[in-house]
Amino acid sequence: PEGEITAGYLMKKSGKTNGWSRRWFVLNEKTGKLGYTKKQEERNFRGTITLEECTIEEIPEDEVEKSKSSKDKKPNGPDSKGPGLVFKITCKVPYKTVLKAHNAIVLKAESVVDKNEWINKLQKVIQARGGQVGSVSMRQSLSEGSLDKM
Repeated sequence: PEGEITAGYLMKKSGKTNGWSRRWFVLNEKTGKLGYTKKQEERNFRGTITLEECTIEEIPEDEVEKSKSSKDKKPNGPDSKGPGLVFKITCKVPYKTVLKAHNAIVLKAESVVDKNEWINKLQKVIQARGGQVGSVSMRQSLSEGSLDKM
Protein backbone atom coordinates (compact mmCIF):
# COMPACT_ATOMS: atom_id res chain seq x y z
CA PRO A 1 0.00 0.00 0.00
CA GLU A 2 1.26 3.45 -0.77
CA GLY A 3 2.44 5.77 1.95
CA GLU A 4 4.32 3.09 3.79
CA ILE A 5 7.75 3.01 2.24
CA THR A 6 9.76 6.00 1.11
CA ALA A 7 13.21 5.40 -0.28
CA GLY A 8 15.91 7.52 -1.84
CA TYR A 9 19.47 8.71 -1.66
CA LEU A 10 20.61 11.10 1.05
CA MET A 11 24.10 12.20 1.96
CA LYS A 12 25.08 11.12 5.45
CA LYS A 13 27.69 13.07 7.36
CA SER A 14 30.41 10.92 8.78
CA GLY A 15 31.20 11.51 12.43
CA LYS A 16 34.77 10.38 11.91
CA THR A 17 35.88 12.23 8.81
CA ASN A 18 33.28 15.01 8.62
CA GLY A 19 32.88 14.02 4.99
CA TRP A 20 29.61 13.11 3.27
CA SER A 21 28.76 9.67 1.95
CA ARG A 22 25.83 8.89 -0.31
CA ARG A 23 23.54 6.32 1.25
CA TRP A 24 20.26 4.70 0.24
CA PHE A 25 17.66 5.46 2.93
CA VAL A 26 14.42 3.59 3.40
CA LEU A 27 11.66 4.94 5.61
CA ASN A 28 9.09 2.41 6.74
CA GLU A 29 6.08 4.37 7.96
CA LYS A 30 4.48 1.26 9.39
CA THR A 31 7.32 0.41 11.76
CA GLY A 32 8.46 4.01 12.23
CA LYS A 33 12.02 3.10 11.33
CA LEU A 34 14.50 4.71 8.97
CA GLY A 35 17.19 2.36 7.72
CA TYR A 36 20.07 2.85 5.32
CA THR A 37 22.42 0.85 3.14
CA LYS A 38 25.40 1.76 1.02
CA LYS A 39 23.72 0.72 -2.20
CA GLN A 40 20.13 0.35 -3.25
CA GLU A 41 20.58 -3.39 -3.95
CA GLU A 42 21.77 -4.21 -0.44
CA ARG A 43 19.29 -6.19 1.60
CA ASN A 44 20.67 -5.65 5.09
CA PHE A 45 20.57 -2.24 6.68
CA ARG A 46 23.82 -0.86 7.99
CA GLY A 47 21.86 1.07 10.55
CA THR A 48 18.27 1.76 11.56
CA ILE A 49 16.82 4.67 13.46
CA THR A 50 13.71 4.41 15.62
CA LEU A 51 11.98 7.65 14.77
CA GLU A 52 9.52 7.91 17.63
CA GLU A 53 12.32 8.81 20.02
CA CYS A 54 13.82 11.39 17.68
CA THR A 55 13.35 14.99 16.65
CA ILE A 56 14.03 16.39 13.20
CA GLU A 57 15.47 19.83 12.65
CA GLU A 58 16.73 21.70 9.64
CA ILE A 59 20.17 23.17 9.99
CA PRO A 60 21.74 25.94 7.93
CA GLU A 61 24.42 24.67 5.62
CA ASP A 62 27.05 27.06 6.99
CA GLU A 63 26.53 25.68 10.48
CA VAL A 64 27.44 22.24 9.20
CA GLU A 65 30.53 23.51 7.45
CA LYS A 66 31.65 25.48 10.50
CA SER A 67 32.84 22.34 12.22
CA LYS A 68 35.50 21.88 9.55
CA SER A 69 38.88 23.52 9.73
CA SER A 70 39.30 26.71 7.76
CA LYS A 71 41.90 25.35 5.38
CA ASP A 72 39.55 23.02 3.52
CA LYS A 73 36.81 25.62 3.21
CA LYS A 74 35.83 26.18 -0.36
CA PRO A 75 35.54 29.80 -1.44
CA ASN A 76 31.95 30.86 -1.10
CA GLY A 77 30.66 30.53 -4.61
CA PRO A 78 27.15 31.48 -5.68
CA ASP A 79 25.97 27.96 -4.95
CA SER A 80 27.13 27.91 -1.34
CA LYS A 81 24.20 29.97 -0.09
CA GLY A 82 20.56 29.44 -0.73
CA PRO A 83 18.14 27.14 0.96
CA GLY A 84 19.92 24.52 3.01
CA LEU A 85 19.57 20.88 2.15
CA VAL A 86 20.73 19.67 5.53
CA PHE A 87 18.65 18.29 8.37
CA LYS A 88 19.45 16.52 11.57
CA ILE A 89 17.80 13.65 13.41
CA THR A 90 18.50 13.84 17.14
CA CYS A 91 17.49 11.44 19.86
CA LYS A 92 15.17 13.00 22.46
CA VAL A 93 16.05 10.41 25.06
CA PRO A 94 19.06 11.63 27.07
CA TYR A 95 22.17 9.47 26.66
CA LYS A 96 20.45 7.31 24.09
CA THR A 97 22.00 7.10 20.64
CA VAL A 98 20.17 7.51 17.35
CA LEU A 99 22.51 5.29 15.42
CA LYS A 100 25.46 3.26 16.64
CA ALA A 101 27.45 5.66 18.82
CA HIS A 102 25.91 8.91 17.61
CA ASN A 103 23.22 10.85 19.39
CA ALA A 104 22.47 12.74 16.19
CA ILE A 105 22.75 12.00 12.50
CA VAL A 106 23.17 14.77 9.94
CA LEU A 107 21.69 14.18 6.50
CA LYS A 108 21.73 16.18 3.31
CA ALA A 109 19.17 15.88 0.54
CA GLU A 110 19.97 16.24 -3.14
CA SER A 111 17.42 19.02 -3.67
CA VAL A 112 15.14 21.28 -1.66
CA VAL A 113 12.10 19.35 -2.89
CA ASP A 114 13.67 16.11 -1.66
CA LYS A 115 14.60 17.62 1.65
CA ASN A 116 11.10 18.93 2.28
CA GLU A 117 9.57 15.61 1.32
CA TRP A 118 11.86 13.66 3.66
CA ILE A 119 11.33 16.07 6.55
CA ASN A 120 7.55 16.02 6.12
CA LYS A 121 7.43 12.24 5.98
CA LEU A 122 9.77 11.80 8.94
CA GLN A 123 7.84 14.30 11.04
CA LYS A 124 4.57 12.63 10.12
CA VAL A 125 5.90 9.29 11.33
CA ILE A 126 7.17 10.83 14.57
CA GLN A 127 3.84 12.54 15.24
CA ALA A 128 1.85 9.44 14.37
CA ARG A 129 3.84 7.50 16.92
CA GLY A 130 3.31 10.03 19.66
CA GLY A 131 6.61 11.85 19.42
CA GLN A 132 6.84 15.61 19.53
CA VAL A 133 7.94 17.71 16.66
CA GLY A 134 9.98 20.44 18.25
CA SER A 135 11.17 22.26 15.19
CA VAL A 136 10.21 25.83 14.50
CA SER A 137 9.72 25.19 10.81
CA MET A 138 6.70 23.02 11.55
CA ARG A 139 4.89 25.81 13.37
CA GLN A 140 5.67 28.34 10.70
CA SER A 141 4.18 26.12 8.06
CA LEU A 142 0.71 26.41 9.60
CA SER A 143 -1.10 29.01 7.59
CA GLU A 144 -1.19 32.38 9.31
CA GLY A 145 -4.22 32.96 11.46
CA SER A 146 -5.31 29.35 11.58
CA LEU A 147 -4.63 29.15 15.30
CA ASP A 148 -7.16 31.74 16.39
CA LYS A 149 -10.09 29.79 14.96
CA MET A 150 -9.74 27.13 17.61
